[in-house]
Amino acid sequence: MIHLSDIERVLQHSLNPSYLKLEDDSASHAGHYQGNGGVTHLTVYIQSPQLTGSRVAQNRAVMRVLQPFIEQGLHAVSIRMLPPLAPTQ
Repeated sequence: MIHLSDIERVLQHSLNPSYLKLEDDSASHAGHYQGNGGVTHLTVYIQSPQLTGSRVAQNRAVMRVLQPFIEQGLHAVSIRMLPPLAPTQ
């Protein structure tokens, strides 16, 4: 079973985001895909200095980190890249 806290821990460790918010959208898709229980549909809001390059490259980097969860039954991921934070003065 996939837990949101496990996904959060792996993303924090791998990408060291300055902002990370996860939303479990699984209940909105009940009956569509059951998986192995736990999180099956996820929205990721993320800003990380490690995510550089094109949007495609950034999405691929996040998906690489999430691959073990996809193999366990995470069925759909929506990634919302947030712009870099402005430096504080």
